[in-house]
Amino acid sequence: MKKIIRNTAIAALAIFGGAALTSFTADVSEASTVESVQQGPKIVFEEKEFNFGSIKQGDKVEHTFKFKNEGDAPLKINHAKGSCGCTVPKWPQEPILPGQTGEIHVVFNSAGKSGRQTKSVTLQTNVGETPVVLYIKGEVIVPSSISNQN
Repeated sequence: MKKIIRNTAIAALAIFGGAALTSFTADVSEASTVESVQQGPKIVFEEKEFNFGSIKQGDKVEHTFKFKNEGDAPLKINHAKGSCGCTVPKWPQEPILPGQTGEIHVVFNSAGKSGRQTKSVTLQTNVGETPVVLYIKGEVIVPSSISNQN
């Protein structure tokens, strides 16, 4: 009789313990899926690189990078900085609400530059610690009258 009670107890423990483990595993999987969805602001750009082609030395090139906040909280661009004084960004100072769009306007001044150029604008946002980097590229051609004077 003791063997029957013991075997019944072991079988019951195995059945209920397995069910509890299955339930726990399902809860953990569901929680992992929910947590993997990004919460908070999310900045998504139409493009992160602009090639202005060839320009004459001294010309200024302007480009507007458009983005959307695809997150579920306001997006704030805390700071934007060009890689040199020749690349100047202008960014929205007010928060961009979920679903809204914004723009980063960049001016590149080619004065004193020549050849292939790759300049960047680094954005510090409230999306996370990793900055967003935008690029403006192209070729600055030195007019022959300027290059003959050197």
